[in-house]
Amino acid sequence: MNFYQHYNRLYASKDYRAEATVVLDLLTNGDGADCQRLLEVGCGTGSHSRAFAAHNISVTAVDTDEEMIASAQAAGPHDGVTFIAGPVEQLPPDQFDGAAAMFNVVNYVTDRTSLISMFQAVASHLHPASSFVFDCWNGVAALIDPPRNEVRDFLSDGWSYHVTMTAVTDPMRQLVEVSNEFDAEGPGGEAHHFSNRLIHRLWTPAELTDVAREAGFSSVHFMRWMVPGKQATAEDWKIMAVARRGAA
Repeated sequence: MNFYQHYNRLYASKDYRAEATVVLDLLTNGDGADCQRLLEVGCGTGSHSRAFAAHNISVTAVDTDEEMIASAQAAGPHDGVTFIAGPVEQLPPDQFDGAAAMFNVVNYVTDRTSLISMFQAVASHLHPASSFVFDCWNGVAALIDPPRNEVRDFLSDGWSYHVTMTAVTDPMRQLVEVSNEFDAEGPGGEAHHFSNRLIHRLWTPAELTDVAREAGFSSVHFMRWMVPGKQATAEDWKIMAVARRGAA
């Protein structure tokens, strides 16, 4: 078994339902209309997708990682969700009431040109005056207090996990490379070892605001993670943002 097959157990403690509720509240249009059709970018194995769909809305969920999409489709019933493998830029023309990109999707995009392209594609699929909600590592906070190496042990769905994380930050390039080594033991003693490596761009709110505006969004508001009423500060490591598309 590899990282993809263990993914949902590794992040089983994440409260996807609570996050989906906050996102949908933020996506409510100014005229009070509900978000009935949602575009989700970087859906991974579909846990957020299913949590969104549980609110009786239609979700189109895309991810560039074909193995993630395969895991999402195999994870069980996904009524109300359409999973698509590929970049959001390749979606056929369609209009949505809102869009979301959760679990630090924007940090995986490490160059400005690609990030603008992604934001432009999202904007092009939104109705006028609709919003795009995303979360991310706050580049300001992460550069002040970079990620640290850590070792974790936890249980999930009968499996025992030992995780060793190594983080190397390049402040001049605003990049952090995170390498994870996993040792997993199943209920019957089955043992697996696997690894995962990712590179995150530590975008600052100012950079993300410039990207969003260049992509066609009229305003961007940053807030503390899962606390919509509190404006984000330089000390908030994890933040959320609402980018609003201008009215027609």
